[in-house]
Amino acid sequence: MVYISILLCLILFCAKITLQEPEISIDTCPSVNESKEKEFDCQMSATKERTFICIKPDAVQRGLIGKIIERFEQRGYKLVAMKMVKATKGHLEIHYQELQGKPFFKDLVDYMSSGPVVAMVWEGLDVVKQGRQMLGATNPLNSMPGTIRGDFSIQTGRNIVHGSDSLPSAEREIAHWFKSEELCEWNAATTTWYCMMGDESDSSEDYFVVSTRHNFNPKPHLVTVVKSDTGFGFNVKGQVSEGGQLRSINGELYAPLQHVSAVLRGGAAAKAGLLKGDRILQVNGVDVEGATHKQVVELIKDGGDKLSLVVISVDAVDAERFENGLTEESCASCRQLLKIHFYKCEDNNVFAFLYDYSEKRSLPITIPSYQTITANGERFVAYNVHMAGRHLGSRRYNEFVQLHNLLKHEFIDFDFPKLPSKWPFSLSEQQLDARRRGLESYLEKICAVRVIADSDIMQEFLMEDSLSECAVADVHIRILLPDGNSLLLNIKRHCTAIQLYMATQKRLNMSPEASRYCALFEMTECGFERKLADDEYPHALYIQNYSSAASSCILLRKWIFDNDREIELCERDRLFKELCFWQAVAGVNGGLVSAKEKMFQLKALQSIERADKYLTMVRAMDGYNRIVFPHCGCSSRKDGDIILTVEFSQLTIRACDYEGNLQEEELIFDWSDILEYNVIDNGAIFAFEYARSQKKPKSVKLSTQFAMYMNFCFSRILEERERRAGMNFLKESC
Repeated sequence: MVYISILLCLILFCAKITLQEPEISIDTCPSVNESKEKEFDCQMSATKERTFICIKPDAVQRGLIGKIIERFEQRGYKLVAMKMVKATKGHLEIHYQELQGKPFFKDLVDYMSSGPVVAMVWEGLDVVKQGRQMLGATNPLNSMPGTIRGDFSIQTGRNIVHGSDSLPSAEREIAHWFKSEELCEWNAATTTWYCMMGDESDSSEDYFVVSTRHNFNPKPHLVTVVKSDTGFGFNVKGQVSEGGQLRSINGELYAPLQHVSAVLRGGAAAKAGLLKGDRILQVNGVDVEGATHKQVVELIKDGGDKLSLVVISVDAVDAERFENGLTEESCASCRQLLKIHFYKCEDNNVFAFLYDYSEKRSLPITIPSYQTITANGERFVAYNVHMAGRHLGSRRYNEFVQLHNLLKHEFIDFDFPKLPSKWPFSLSEQQLDARRRGLESYLEKICAVRVIADSDIMQEFLMEDSLSECAVADVHIRILLPDGNSLLLNIKRHCTAIQLYMATQKRLNMSPEASRYCALFEMTECGFERKLADDEYPHALYIQNYSSAASSCILLRKWIFDNDREIELCERDRLFKELCFWQAVAGVNGGLVSAKEKMFQLKALQSIERADKYLTMVRAMDGYNRIVFPHCGCSSRKDGDIILTVEFSQLTIRACDYEGNLQEEELIFDWSDILEYNVIDNGAIFAFEYARSQKKPKSVKLSTQFAMYMNFCFSRILEERERRAGMNFLKESC
């Protein structure tokens, strides 16, 4: 009996399902709506993800607060809390509790408590992960250009900003820095457009729905829309320039048409029968074939509460075709937030958005030459791409074709110039040069449009990577000499500073003795010259500074502090003496050496034939063989900065305000007072310890982007002083 009962229950259950199937197949709207609502709730919770961002004391002092906030706002994230505070050490020890026990923990807490910080909470889709990517690597030298640390930290130094590394960390840090009532809930003007976008959605695929196709009409037909409480309830996209090539729509040729990209569920347009993908021929009786997007929007706005459209419906495939690629900047995996062109009515009904191609600029990009490369058993031609005369890298023709296709897919409504045509046979020298000129013209035209030039597609093409077939090609780099002339060397793109210096030595035929007292330097944005570390990549610095007035930021300079040792070398090595002479001339003319009333005498001696007399006079002046670092923060000073000066005889710390204006307080140290020195906090802080007259040792910590260069100077001076002491000892022994 039990088995019979179970069998009867199963039969009745199956029968019930069978009876209900027609009802489900006829009306799927409830399940679709329920699915949409669940998807909406899921995506809204993802959009509500929050992260903690803290702008560190060094960035506050450098005035970078606005620029960092701008990066997050441009990306589309929402600021829900912000305050400037001077955090206590106890507060910071709790914040960095996961790092307790690390050797740098105390230094990190001291650094973060040395000045005010700006604590912020940002909200948005995947904001924790994307925020970390926007910040860049902890070590600025490993950060890519375009990241916050990559753009604002020139060398291993201050890393500017902190960001949560996971959702649990973000929740803990937000609760630690902010009370719940300090977090502001608000809606941005574009919330309904951004909040529901998945990784593969376009601008309105989730908020708007594709209307059912029972109103499909492939011929021109009239649709009348009466505005409701939600506006007209549809979205328009299309070209931003007037005219254009004729296109076939349902077998007929038309000038470029604006189209309906989305229809609001239950809105006025949906009730009137307007479909997603409909091409617009007329607006309120006005022909809009070939019209701009702005013209169509203005006609819609001017029509009042009643809108008459003549449209052509297209099939579902064509309706979706023109939506792809336009709004990838809204996705969680977006490449970057590009310029978007919004049009909005007074009733807050957003009609459309599109890339804004109106902002133009002139980039000095050229392809002056090409080279033949052999790699992986293949021989091919690569075209040398230059920016402001600096060799960015080399690309072969098929890489230009790939770039063209990627850009056309991304910016589908832009009228791209033509690439030089393909040719199946070997090209002559004349044909290669014609192709070079054509490619140069192509780059000039597309880079003149800011939104295209700033896109990741374009930036990745210009900043050649190691995976490119042309990565083995040589690049040109220019090195400025003290006399104002320059060397142009061919190197590998990832050549290190020590490798480049060896090539420079060889080109100048420098003696081994002279080469030990010279080095490569970088001219930074503030005009300060810093020595390159042996493992740095000079070409990366060279191309990043293409906007500077100088032809190069890489310099050859002497690297010596001991005047007596310099005199000995100048007597034996003519090339080294010439380098010292021209560098002394530049120092006097630039104000680094104080000539005062002797300037006229020096001008009279300013020729290479009188180099000995000139150098003898300059060596006795204040500032010769002295390095004065830009002002920076100091752990021992609460109100203001300090200026560090190093020379062979002594070390000086001079007080100044936050703008670098000198004040009276000054400390002078003998080098014998220095007990130890090092770089800490990932290169953000230079620290040294000193002791005077058998007193208790004290430490000084300097927050500077030139911490590594300070370390180089300390090591060099102490090495030269040790050598001098050894020489004096030998003389006394004799």
